[in-house]
Amino acid sequence: MMVCGISGRTFGSFMIALALFLAGCVAPMPLIDTSKPEVIFQEENRRREELQEFEIDNCNGKADAKRVQERAVFIKSDVSAEIAVQLGLTVPAASAAVETAVELALGDIREHRTAMELAAPPGTRMAFELVWLENRRAGVVQIRGLNIPFEVLEPVDVRIKSQYDVGCPELTPSPINSQPASQDTMSGSLVLCGEPAFNGNLLTSEPLFLRPERYLSGWISSDPSMIVLPNGTSRVFDTQYVLIVEDLPSIQIKGVQTREGKANTWGCWYSADLASVVEEEAKKDFCVKKAGGNVAVLYRVSHTGFEQIATTATISCP
Repeated sequence: MMVCGISGRTFGSFMIALALFLAGCVAPMPLIDTSKPEVIFQEENRRREELQEFEIDNCNGKADAKRVQERAVFIKSDVSAEIAVQLGLTVPAASAAVETAVELALGDIREHRTAMELAAPPGTRMAFELVWLENRRAGVVQIRGLNIPFEVLEPVDVRIKSQYDVGCPELTPSPINSQPASQDTMSGSLVLCGEPAFNGNLLTSEPLFLRPERYLSGWISSDPSMIVLPNGTSRVFDTQYVLIVEDLPSIQIKGVQTREGKANTWGCWYSADLASVVEEEAKKDFCVKKAGGNVAVLYRVSHTGFEQIATTATISCP
């Protein structure tokens, strides 16, 4: 005898298995993980152009000063504090989860890079305007029923719009790293400056500003370069800059110019919580740049990200 096309033996086995399952003798089927992020692209391959302006100062150089301008795929997510709380994560952790999901969805595209090498001859201060062509993608990542917006910028091409010599100022500041390394005391705080503040090594174009044990905050003064935070967030500074560093264990500098084999970068760590003193010392260095006719920006960075404080055009110096 057949029941619905199933043999009697098979049907009986099925009923026994079903009875055991209902009686709790068989482990339940695993639930589907609905928390796995789903990436939804809502806007793809929209071309956009971005103008980038910067200078290469080679007033004191004896050979061409070269710099490579490079861009990689940039992913930005918009995670609010409210969404992070609903996910049970911090904002940086939630942002990292979103950006990782988008990276995986992009596949090979995430490896795309565009670069151009530029040079300033000796005795010049060259101004450049570059036009970057990028593909823009946008959408949302769905996690646990929440829609988190994101944006992807993929570099496609770069071209020079203009380049010219703006001339060298009469007063040119001494090299940033000309100050001796020191460990002094200020208001009861130990201050560690120079090579010791950079993990003992400035003989590289990629120095690491590494916070020593028992030190809390500090500042960096540098020629143009890229800054990479411990969570992978990066920012390119196209001019000289001073960066006040708060509550971060390290700052990786990439692509800074060297002079006589040393990175043209300087910095100090402070062992006490002297936020006002750190900012005051950073501003002093920044005003030296302004007095020397340099174009620079003053920023603060912490676990929440970058914040611009001033530029040489807006800051008030003694």
